[in-house]
Amino acid sequence: MAQYDVTLRDYWRIVRKRKLYILFATVMLGLASFATAYYSKPVPKYRAEAKIQYERAQSAEEAYTAALSGSDDLETQQAVIRSYELAERIAHEIGMIDTLKATEEQRIHAINALRGQIVTSVEGLTNIISISITDGDRYRARDLANTVSLVYQKYNHEVRNSKLFNARKFIKGQRKRVTDTLSVAQTKLREFQEKTQIISISAATGQVLSDLRRAKERQ
Repeated sequence: MAQYDVTLRDYWRIVRKRKLYILFATVMLGLASFATAYYSKPVPKYRAEAKIQYERAQSAEEAYTAALSGSDDLETQQAVIRSYELAERIAHEIGMIDTLKATEEQRIHAINALRGQIVTSVEGLTNIISISITDGDRYRARDLANTVSLVYQKYNHEVRNSKLFNARKFIKGQRKRVTDTLSVAQTKLREFQEKTQIISISAATGQVLSDLRRAKERQ
């Protein structure tokens, strides 16, 4: 069987003859590699954080109840931040939905999308709650973190004002009830004294002292 030795010149002759095919294959391979690398690259994620300080302003009764139940205020506030009610307010605030016109499906979709982005944590042994937002847009992540903190602070303020208003209303009601009860009791006592002609000890003492004074003046 005959054998042929292929020299470098032969290789070069083949390359020159097939240069268009080689160039086309090279370009196509490069484009395919670029497209694969471009479309398979990970989507960048940005994280923004906002920090709020929770003040435990509670009555003695609330503190006693919390101590008995073993509840944690900070854990409760973290749950409030990720609650459906607050997420709905946030969605309305950033323009995701219009709470007056949105359908129930749109409302639920927006709420679940926001709750999936909100992550809360407590910094060590402090009363500072950290709100973390992750988003593909760094500006949206920043704005959303600030909006969550502002909406929560407004909601917390409303809750405290409502508690103060209810407590004040209860105190006024109790004071009015006690005043009415005392007024009724005084009226009944006065009617009883008028019917039985009984005078109070202070009135009798005053009358005796007045009689003694007049008696001394006559002497």
